[in-house]
Amino acid sequence: MKKEFQRKHKDFKKIIEPLLIILICLGINLYVGYLSGWSQLGTLLAAFIEGPIVAIPVGFLSPILDIGSRSIATSEPRLIMAGGGVLIALVSGFLVKHGWAKNIWKPLLIFVFVLGIFSFSSFLHSMDYLRIAEGITWLNAIFSWFMADPVSYLRLWIDNTMNIVIPVFISVYVAWLIPKIATLRFEFRYKDKYGILDTAHLGSELATYPVVGKIFGGAVRRLAMLYMSLQKEEKEKTVKVSEIRGDYVFNQERGYGFRLPEIASEWSKVQVQLIMGSIQYNTTNVDIFNLDTVAKELNLDKEEVKKRVKRMLDEHLILNTFDASLQAYGYFLCYAAIKLKPKTSKEKKAEISKWLEENDYICTGYETEGDYDFYIGVHIPTIDGFNEKVMKKLYTTPEIEEIKCLPVMRLIRQERIWHWDAERSKWREPIYAPNEFEKLAQIQNKLDKTDLEIIKLLNKKKDIKDQYNINFFSKNIEKTQKILERLYEKRMLVSPIFLNWMKLNYTPHFILVKLNDKLSTAEKIEIANKIAENPIFNLVFQHNDSYFDLSLCVYKNIVDMKTLKDELSKIREIKEIKEMDATKQYRMWTLMLNDKEWGECRMKWD
Repeated sequence: MKKEFQRKHKDFKKIIEPLLIILICLGINLYVGYLSGWSQLGTLLAAFIEGPIVAIPVGFLSPILDIGSRSIATSEPRLIMAGGGVLIALVSGFLVKHGWAKNIWKPLLIFVFVLGIFSFSSFLHSMDYLRIAEGITWLNAIFSWFMADPVSYLRLWIDNTMNIVIPVFISVYVAWLIPKIATLRFEFRYKDKYGILDTAHLGSELATYPVVGKIFGGAVRRLAMLYMSLQKEEKEKTVKVSEIRGDYVFNQERGYGFRLPEIASEWSKVQVQLIMGSIQYNTTNVDIFNLDTVAKELNLDKEEVKKRVKRMLDEHLILNTFDASLQAYGYFLCYAAIKLKPKTSKEKKAEISKWLEENDYICTGYETEGDYDFYIGVHIPTIDGFNEKVMKKLYTTPEIEEIKCLPVMRLIRQERIWHWDAERSKWREPIYAPNEFEKLAQIQNKLDKTDLEIIKLLNKKKDIKDQYNINFFSKNIEKTQKILERLYEKRMLVSPIFLNWMKLNYTPHFILVKLNDKLSTAEKIEIANKIAENPIFNLVFQHNDSYFDLSLCVYKNIVDMKTLKDELSKIREIKEIKEMDATKQYRMWTLMLNDKEWGECRMKWD
């Protein structure tokens, strides 16, 4: 009986929901039409939300029911406008159903199409008015229009059309945006009683939208400052982390999308998301740093330090990056090495490279030369999403010969610092190749020795108040500082300085390592830890469920390649290696690295 009730309820919803949308959208059309003379906003909304079937009755009935329509002497103009409404509903609905409303430029095509329909129906309306006034046929009305004063009528037609351009444009954009946000509102709902909305996911999606994204990115910091200023002091609960209790070893095994309970509870707090968002969307803002500590250590004037850091940011030489542990976000991180077929053209490689760069499910990614042609990372909550959003396209690309998936079990080192899956005492500590900054000073001319010393100090592990300008986030200094300290303590935040190697005359050289299959997981962990102790390796990932066990990276022009070969030859357990040189980097984690979008945070979730 319960199943029968559920079935009837489901059938009832299928009927009542479209009817409600029709009635609401009809009301929108009539109200907006009364205010502006443009009565198809509701039609567009219905098309964008439910498709053509629901939108057609809205587009047809609106002009028929619009008793406030101007200059309608007979029923025929209403039928003309109703026909135009049906056409708008039909075409817009089908375009949406086929994915044409995913990007803003596609709704703009709908805008042009809708404007064309309106202009044509406006012309027919004018001809009908002329026909009735003169008592002549349609054909004679059109002929009279051309013979009498075509320029005057044309100007009138253009004036009428232009008067409606702005409301039509706004209607299309609003109609596209509202269901997008509404969809996010219901898709990103928490599955527990503590929250209505997953604001982290919603914010990430909003930040990718044109116009809205720019406004959202700039507003996050101001919202954080306002929110934090209203917060009262609270007693901090002492929560022992799983690692300390012995439930979980942070730097060893974990599952895909695994989330530690104490981190998940912290992540759900609005103030935490606002502060992290303030960092995420201000990666090129010099004011985020505490430059007093840098100036003091180097015995320089603070304004001189600020001027140098701003120049390095503006010239795209450095970037203040941002990342959080996989255990904080609860997402699956998988890298992939992609090999093209031998005779693939440069144009085709460039086309694939462009797709990889623009795919917002891909985080850190490189175009390479050598044993593989691309090396990319994907952050996503599920393996199904990984397959659907990224791998399906790659597997069906005929030019691709081989793909090696590299799920990351341990992210030990990356971007010159120890990461969350290193030993706890090493977390956030910088580590450099021998004489790295001395060599950097010699091989390029864009950063002098003082610039390099500033970068080293910005990267240095220190108290949160010495790293960040707390005033940048909020006037509530004490509260904000405590939150940032908790983020570091729970490994929810790491923010190293990225050096743009593409402008500094050195090259990331990647090595994929296969170990002896007979080794246990514990033995492989031990080998990975031993390799990570060697400072020549800038990146050390340990993989699971993969052909390769390790991803390593050194910097050519900084590390001698003979030294690299010697170090690898000492490890008897290595059975195979593959190598590649980076020629281009798309992103550093979620931050874009091309000159046009430098430092913009772009990422998507399942």
